[in-house]
Amino acid sequence: MAKIIAIANQKGGVGKTTTVVNILVMNALAAADEVIIPVQVQKFAFNGIVQFEDIFNLIKEKINHDLKICGILETMTDNTQMAQAVDIALKERYGGLVYETTISKRIEAANSTAEQRSLISKKNSVIGGQYRKLVSEILEKEGI
Repeated sequence: MAKIIAIANQKGGVGKTTTVVNILVMNALAAADEVIIPVQVQKFAFNGIVQFEDIFNLIKEKINHDLKICGILETMTDNTQMAQAVDIALKERYGGLVYETTISKRIEAANSTAEQRSLISKKNSVIGGQYRKLVSEILEKEGI
């Protein structure tokens, strides 16, 4: 049987877009078996994942009792003290759920958007390579 893994990117803010994104996230969680939670390694993003837990737990309790966290993906990583502190906090809170693979903060992501070209399709893309590594890590973790 196929497994559905959702990627729940929780948006901050209070406007209409946030409300729509939150509804989409809730629908994805209701339908998914597992969820990957991307977290920018910044203080406010770390605070946001705690808020996301409330939504996750509500959906798990009321709608989708089998929902699990597949993993936590650190994104926009760099060598700042803030990023290192968030990395430590995530690993303390979520342990083995935090993927070893991280996605770097690099200008090539913005350039890829401007070029309308996938980073995965670019042969020498650092970020594309990181995403390929992430897929391998997920497949290995899932026993596929």
